[in-house]
Amino acid sequence: MVLWAEVNRSLRNMTSAITTTLKTAKKITSNPSLTVSSPAGQKTIEEMLGAEKQSATSNIQTIQTTLLAIQETIMKMQENMSKNHVEMKGDINKLEAKVDTIQQAIEKNEQKLQVVEIRSEQNEKK
Repeated sequence: MVLWAEVNRSLRNMTSAITTTLKTAKKITSNPSLTVSSPAGQKTIEEMLGAEKQSATSNIQTIQTTLLAIQETIMKMQENMSKNHVEMKGDINKLEAKVDTIQQAIEKNEQKLQVVEIRSEQNEKK
C-alpha cells in the first residue's frame, strides 16, 4: 500500500509540473511577438523571458526527477513481485507434496478398511 501511495503522490507532482510547463511554454511562444521601442522595456521583457525559461528548465528537472522516482518504484515493485512469485511457487510445491501424502494415506486407509470388512464378513459367517 505504501508503494501505491508513493506512486500516486509522484504522479500528482508530475501532472502538476507538466501543467505548469505547458502554461509556461504558452507564455514563451506568445511573448516574443511583443515589440517595445525603449531599450529598458526590451531588457525587462528579455529578463522575464529568461526567468520563464529558467522556470521551464526547473519544471523539466522536476519532471525528470519524478519520472526517475516512478521508475525506481516500479523496479522495486517488480523485485517484490518476482520474490513473491518464487515464494508462492515454493508454497505450491509444498502443498502438492502434502496433497500427495494425504492421497497415499487415504489409499492405505481404504485398503485397511477393505481388509477389516473382509475379516468382519468372515467372522459373521463363522
